[in-house]
Amino acid sequence: MHVVYHFTVEPGGSIPGFLAGLGQKDAVMDTLRAVERRAQWLASQRASAR
Repeated sequence: MHVVYHFTVEPGGSIPGFLAGLGQKDAVMDTLRAVERRAQWLASQRASAR
């Protein structure tokens, strides 16, 4: 699988850019894990409906 995730932070000077971007490192993997969990759940729902 190939995923491209592009995120730009513009805190407007209230928060340093490096600090605002720290949470995004975890957010990418959290998002991918959530998508995977949802796909697995949907697959199990489809399988049980047969």
